[in-house]
Amino acid sequence: MNRKTNIPSYLLIQIILMFVSPICSFLLSIRFFRNPISQVFFVIFAFYFGYFFPLDWDLNNHYVDFLDYYGHSLSEVLALGNTYYLGNEPYHIILKYLISRFTDSSHIFGGVACAVYSISFLFFFRQLSVFYKKRLHILNYVLLAAVTLVIEFRWFQGVRFCTGTFVFFGFYMKYLNTNKLKYLALSSVCVLFHYALFFFVFAIGVNWLFTKVSMSWRYLFLIASFMSIIFEFDIVDFLINYTPMTFWFKVSLLDSSIRAHDMATIATYREVQNVYYAARSPLAIMVGVTLLYIFHKNNALSLGKHYELYLMFLTLFSISNFDYLNFTAYTRFLKNTVLVLYIFLFICSVENYEKLRRNAFVIALLALIPAIYLGLTVLVEQRAELYNLNLIFGNFFRQGPLKIINF
Repeated sequence: MNRKTNIPSYLLIQIILMFVSPICSFLLSIRFFRNPISQVFFVIFAFYFGYFFPLDWDLNNHYVDFLDYYGHSLSEVLALGNTYYLGNEPYHIILKYLISRFTDSSHIFGGVACAVYSISFLFFFRQLSVFYKKRLHILNYVLLAAVTLVIEFRWFQGVRFCTGTFVFFGFYMKYLNTNKLKYLALSSVCVLFHYALFFFVFAIGVNWLFTKVSMSWRYLFLIASFMSIIFEFDIVDFLINYTPMTFWFKVSLLDSSIRAHDMATIATYREVQNVYYAARSPLAIMVGVTLLYIFHKNNALSLGKHYELYLMFLTLFSISNFDYLNFTAYTRFLKNTVLVLYIFLFICSVENYEKLRRNAFVIALLALIPAIYLGLTVLVEQRAELYNLNLIFGNFFRQGPLKIINF
């Protein structure tokens, strides 16, 4: 689509589709993802999606908490004890307070949460525009698709964690693109979304320390992390007993009886969990590492400033493995490890495509395995909610005006 000559007509088409068939607007936005208008309507569709998607997970808990904000001043909200029950971070408190100035609708609460999540995703995604605005080939498109599918869209219902994750990676990629340290410093604002995202700040520090020693130490650290899984080394117990870091931990980690119960629950869950969904990250890493080897054999690894993504992949992978016994933390950060790996692969595939051209189609078929798997596992797991007719065939005319209270 020629932006200079077709912006008015494209904008008109998107406006009409958003009211008549939001799903078509969304699909068109994906087709012309480079266009800023598409990205705006991507966020609008995200609001529509969150509006009709059933409240679940943390989003439902945050909504129940949010109801206490409605009709109260900021000082009254901050004085409520349960304001901090779901987290001390300012992001969710500010978000809920702002929404409560206009409405107490659960639909609008879900819509805004999804829209904000999508904005944070686009902030990250737009940092890749340096590469996706170039001429792309099938291999590049497949790897870019994998990047966008690593973290499932349903994680907007977590409210804090993945929104903060994309804020971190947005600033981190901006730092790599510009080499300006202020963006690296700004990446630390992710902890204002979720305290556990301090993991990324810690990883940056560890990554820097490894620059002071030979590369072999990184691989030894990675091997040690796999050994910690085999011998069931509990990093949390180690930190509690041998370091002064306990101030950072929740009561559930410090209370031995609660933690013992949680560990038993995790062990049971790992035995009965959905093996197909659980295989998402391991499969993506296995194929990704294979692609790294193929790229290396073809001298197609980018060794410039974005090589730091490969180094960060090794660091995140190692630290994640050390946290294997803590299921939630492990799965979350392993997912982000996969994200870093595929960002690096995508950049390498664009920058060094000529070196891969001869085998590009075969490599693309290999890369297609995790890309399809990442997408299908979510579509199948969330089939009950996604096959909601309001999401597929609904529109703003059929649903009537949105209910706004005290606007």
